[in-house]
Amino acid sequence: MVRKTVGAAGRLVAWKRFDQFLRVGKHLLELDSEYQFRLAGSGPHEQSLRLLAKELGISEKVTWSGEVSNMDDFFGSIDLFLLSSEFEDLPMVLLEAMYHGVPSAAVATNASRAGLAGDILALDPRDTEEGWARVIHALFQNPEGCQRLSERGRSLMEQEYMAENRVKRLESLYTRLVTRR
Repeated sequence: MVRKTVGAAGRLVAWKRFDQFLRVGKHLLELDSEYQFRLAGSGPHEQSLRLLAKELGISEKVTWSGEVSNMDDFFGSIDLFLLSSEFEDLPMVLLEAMYHGVPSAAVATNASRAGLAGDILALDPRDTEEGWARVIHALFQNPEGCQRLSERGRSLMEQEYMAENRVKRLESLYTRLVTRR
């Protein structure tokens, strides 16, 4: 059996839209009862989110990890990271998930996220939570696709965001500019 744990992380505040994460979870469970969910973080909306999980009938499938000091274990415990925030451009937690090789999904609400399509599962902002769940479920049905997202996300982080590679690119640019004079 394939493990199907979907995770999200961040401060539990309204604008992070963890309510959407839980609603997508409800729709995923309608497609397959094997899904599990892990939510790392704490904040003022924790109790209302726990209540929503109960109202949606998914509370027994949600693990509330609270504040996590080391995200390595969290990323190792999930099979897909779902960014539910619509407000942030490219939050660090999404980049961390990609760095850890976790296939990641985010609603493509801006150009930065849309530009990551193929490196992440870019969900259509015009679609519904139910539609997003169907797309995520289809990805889980395709282990090669999951592996490809994992590898592409990790590779992108190594090439574009790791300090060593950024320094090399800057040094190369500097050398080209200096030798032009």
